Amino acid sequence: MARWFDGGVDAVEIPVRRVTRGSVLLPALMVASLLLRAIPWAASLPLHHDEALYGTWARAIADSSDPLLLIPWVDKPPLVLYLLALSLKVFGPSELALRAPGMLASVLTVLGTYGLAWRMVGKQAALLAAALLALSPFAILFGPTAFADPWLTLFVTGAAWAAVAAQPLWAGVLLGLACASKQQGVFGVPLILALLIAAEIPEAGESRRGIVILKRVGLALVGFAPVFGAVTYWDSLRWHNRPSYWDQSLRTYGGVVLAPLVEWPRRAAEWLQQMGYLFGAPAISALLLFVAGVSALPDRLMRDSRDRPSRWTFLLAGYVLCYLVIHLIFSFQPWDRYLLPVLPLLCILAGRGLVDGWSMLRRYPAVGAAKWAPALLVPILVYAASLGVTAQIPVGSNIRAYEGVAEAAHFIAQQPAGTTVYYGRLGWHLGYYLYDLPIERSWYDGPIKLAREAARVAKEHPATPQWLMLPRWELDSLAALENALAAQGFVARPQATAAAANETTGPTLYRIEQVLTIAGMPGAPVESTP
Repeated sequence: MARWFDGGVDAVEIPVRRVTRGSVLLPALMVASLLLRAIPWAASLPLHHDEALYGTWARAIADSSDPLLLIPWVDKPPLVLYLLALSLKVFGPSELALRAPGMLASVLTVLGTYGLAWRMVGKQAALLAAALLALSPFAILFGPTAFADPWLTLFVTGAAWAAVAAQPLWAGVLLGLACASKQQGVFGVPLILALLIAAEIPEAGESRRGIVILKRVGLALVGFAPVFGAVTYWDSLRWHNRPSYWDQSLRTYGGVVLAPLVEWPRRAAEWLQQMGYLFGAPAISALLLFVAGVSALPDRLMRDSRDRPSRWTFLLAGYVLCYLVIHLIFSFQPWDRYLLPVLPLLCILAGRGLVDGWSMLRRYPAVGAAKWAPALLVPILVYAASLGVTAQIPVGSNIRAYEGVAEAAHFIAQQPAGTTVYYGRLGWHLGYYLYDLPIERSWYDGPIKLAREAARVAKEHPATPQWLMLPRWELDSLAALENALAAQGFVARPQATAAAANETTGPTLYRIEQVLTIAGMPGAPVESTP
C-alpha cells in the first residue's frame, strides 16, 4: 500500500500497483505533448513581430553588448528575456533556439495542470485535464514561440498547485516568477489568495482558522517579495535613462480604461472568436467549454458544502468568469495570448465535467454506448491536435502576415556593407535578422520621409545601395511611394519577391536608383553597384 493524495488534501491508501499503472499515462502524455509541439517548432513558422523584438533584446543580453537593456525601451519584465538569451547563448542565434524555452514551459504546464487537477478533482479528471491541454491546438501553437505567455501560464499554474497543496511559500515564489515573466502575472494574485484561503486546514477549529490563513498569506508574501524585489532592482538600474517597464508598457499599450458600453457586443464577438480556437474548431471548443461550465454548477456544493471537488471547480469557474469579464469590459486587446493563462483551468473544469458526465451515463444501462463514451473523445481530440500540429488555425505566431520576411532579410544581409534598407512596419524583424550586420536600417512613416532620406543618402554616399522592403499587405502604398521618389529624381525598381518555405509570397524588394533628367524627361538610371 502507498499513501497518496487523491482528489483533495487528505491522504488515502491506494494500492501501489494501481498507482504505478495509472502513473504510466502521465509520462505518455508528457512525451506526446513534447512531440506535438516539436513539429511546429521544427517547421519554423515566421516570427511574430513581438517575437522578433524579444529576440533582438535577448541577443543584446546574450552577446553582452547590453546585458541590462539600457538602450531599448523595454516594456516587459526581464525573466523570459534572460531565458531566451540563455538559449541563444547555448545554442546560437536561430529561431529554433529562440523558441525552445517556450516549448519547455508549455510541456511543463501539462505536468502542472495534472498536479493541480489531482489535488482538486481527482486522478481521472486530472488525466483528462492534462490530455486536453496536451492536445489543445491553442497550447500546441503557443508552445514553440518566444512569447512570455507560456512561462506566465506555467508559473501561475504552479502557484495554484502549491496553494492548493498548502505550500504558501512556494505559491508566493511561483507567483513572483509569474509577475517576473509578464505584467499579467498580477491577475494571478486573487486566484492564489482565494486558493490559499480555501485550502483545507486539517484539525483547525474556527478560532484558529483565521490565524492559519494569515500565516499562509504571510508565507506567500515572504516567497513573493524576494523575486519581485530582484525584478524591481533590475528595473531600477535602468531608471536613469529609461522608464520602468511598467510605465513603458502603459505607453506602448495606450493604457487600460473601461470600454464604452456600445463596444461590448463587438468585443464579446471578438473574444468568442478567439475562444473558438482553444480546442481547434469552434464546435469542439463550444462543447468542451459547455462541459466545463456544467462541471461548476453549484447544485452539489449547495447540497453538501464539504464536497471539496465541487468547491474547487466553483472557485476556478468564478475566477475564469471574472478574468474574461474584465478583459471584455476594459480596453484589453482581444489577443489570443491573453487566453492562454486560463486554458489549464478550463481544461481542469472540462476534465471534471467529462468524468461526471461519464459517471451519469453509466447509471443508465439502457444507454448501451455509455462505456464507449470516453473512446468517442479520442478522435475528436486527435483531430483538434492535428489542427495545431499542421498550423491550421491563426494562433500564436501563425498569423501568416510575416511569411517570407526571413528570406527577404537574408537577401539584404548578403548586400555590401553600408547598404541602406527602408522599411515601414518590419523594423522589429529587421532588427533581429540584421542584428549585428553592417546594414543601415531606416524607418519611414510616409512617402515624403522615404524620398527625402533616399536623396540624403544618395548625396552623402553616392555608391551606397538603397533598398525598399515592402510586404504584400503594404503594396497599396507603392504608388504614393513611387510618386514621392520620382519627385526627388529616384525610381523604385522591383528586384525580387521573397518566397517563404511553403512558397507563399513574401515581401517585395525594390532597388532605389537615381535617374538623370534631360530636358525634363526621365533618362537612364545612374550606374550603381548591382
